[in-house]
Amino acid sequence: MKNKLLSGFLRFVLVGIGMTCRIRVVSGDALFREIVRQKKSVIFSFWHNRIFFLSFFLYRYCHQKGLPLSVLISQSKDGDFIAGVVHGMKGKTVRGSTSRGGFSAIKGLLRAIKDNYAIVTTPDGPRGPKYEFQVGTIHISSVARVPVVPISCSFASAWVFRSWDNFMIPKPFSRVDVRIAQPLQIPPDLAEKEVAMYQEKLGQVMVGLCPEFIEKR
Repeated sequence: MKNKLLSGFLRFVLVGIGMTCRIRVVSGDALFREIVRQKKSVIFSFWHNRIFFLSFFLYRYCHQKGLPLSVLISQSKDGDFIAGVVHGMKGKTVRGSTSRGGFSAIKGLLRAIKDNYAIVTTPDGPRGPKYEFQVGTIHISSVARVPVVPISCSFASAWVFRSWDNFMIPKPFSRVDVRIAQPLQIPPDLAEKEVAMYQEKLGQVMVGLCPEFIEKR
């Protein structure tokens, strides 16, 4: 009951703040609309600290437009609350991460892709390091043969928390700029060096999508 109440409150806050924001898709708008229109199975990937707003954005402009979402969520207690929010918004969840439940998570995501869901991952979550693209999303794209679509956002005004990822929540009525990169298809049967190459490439693309808030590492 406590989890349900907290999840319901978080859902109310997420949608409430999201609906007040002045959203502008500054790059990739036509691409995004075409993905949704054709109901393509893709892997939307964004940094963990932007999960609050981009969860709302994908729910509002993807899930509610007919392309269902399946979200990869860690098996932690915090993940329980997030899963409750996703379920309340009629989304599907797959529990697991690179550090816990990885194999079963990949199986669940592959089933979701087969059922024509788009996938949502945070490739530096659930524990970081911040802004480092981990291998899980690359393996899923390679095995399932669906492209990775990096997405990010920046805020004119936001609360930034002192968490490991500097979690961000836009302030009500602030402007939010959304940036969507070109899909990147990961080839099958990657060698170890190729995995590292795609890690670096996708990491650079995603950093380039959110320059306003990313400090020099």
